[in-house]
Amino acid sequence: MAVFRGGRLVDTLNVDEMQGLGWLLGSTRQVSIHLPCAGEDGAGTTIRILGSNTKFQAQPGQRDLNVQLQVHARAEVEQICPREKLDEKTFKDLNRMAAAYIQRSMQTTIAKLQQDDVDASQFGKRVFLQNPCYSANQ
Repeated sequence: MAVFRGGRLVDTLNVDEMQGLGWLLGSTRQVSIHLPCAGEDGAGTTIRILGSNTKFQAQPGQRDLNVQLQVHARAEVEQICPREKLDEKTFKDLNRMAAAYIQRSMQTTIAKLQQDDVDASQFGKRVFLQNPCYSANQ
């Protein structure tokens, strides 16, 4: 994916960064997450995100802006690590690992877009829609 600023190409996003941008923009469908198994080369658990929705909430403060993103996703386990049981503990662990994966993906993408000085995630537009009186120059 190409990233432009003012009609000029400034960077490109790889597949992982495009996934992160998808979560930042609000919804994804049919995204696979591969989680490696401890001590197993090449083996891993695959979770398919069937659909997700990201809630964006901006809270202007006195001198800064707080942005909260909440991702809600529906998923299914496609493949599980060898010698792993699919029980309640494993489900909780997979949920935690998938959430951490999504969070890292979003943070990496935000960092890259900030470095490129572009708002491909449309934070500015969403802040304005929620708080029209807020000025980013405060």
